[in-house]
Amino acid sequence: KPKDHFAASDLVLATRAFIEYNPQLKKPDEAESLLETNAGFTDLQSSFDVGDVTDVVMTMKRIAVDIHQKVMERYADNPANRYILSGGGIFLVSFAAACGKIRNMLNTTSLNGALERLLKEMAKPGEDPLNLDEYQRVVGNIKTSRGKAMRRLVYDTFLRFFNGTTPHLDWADAARQMSV
Repeated sequence: KPKDHFAASDLVLATRAFIEYNPQLKKPDEAESLLETNAGFTDLQSSFDVGDVTDVVMTMKRIAVDIHQKVMERYADNPANRYILSGGGIFLVSFAAACGKIRNMLNTTSLNGALERLLKEMAKPGEDPLNLDEYQRVVGNIKTSRGKAMRRLVYDTFLRFFNGTTPHLDWADAARQMSV
C-alpha cells in the first residue's frame, strides 16, 4: 500500500478503539475474534454504547482525511512523522481511542472542539507543531512492553491535551506520568 494510504485493518481497529475508547486493541487479537464468531462479524461488548453511527463515521473521516492530510502537509520533509497516522496502526488506534474517550466522557461537540484545537496547533508556525520529534525520542527510550507503552503514551498524551491538562502535546511529561 502507498505510505499515505491506510490499511483497511488499521481503520477497522481504529474504529473499534474509538467506540470502546481502548488503545490496547491489537490486530492479531481482533483477527482471531473476527474468525471465532459464528456469524463472521465482530461482536462489540454490550457495555459499549456505539451512539450515533454518523458521529463515529464523521470522526473517523475527520481523522483519516482532514487531520491526516494536515499532518502530511506539515511534515512533508520528515517521513518518520509525515505518515505517523497511516504508517502502522499504533498511533492511529491510540489517537482514535483518546477521541472516543473524550466523546464518551463529554460528548461529540466537545470532541469536535478538541479536534479543532488540534488543527489549530497544526496551523501554528514552526517545524514541529505536534512535537513529534519529542514523541520519537520518548518512544526510542521505551525498552520494555514497547507496544503497550507506546499505545498508552499516545492515548494519555492526547487525552491530556484534549482535557486542557497540557497546552500542547507534551510527550515527555506523559511518559514521566507513566514512569516510562
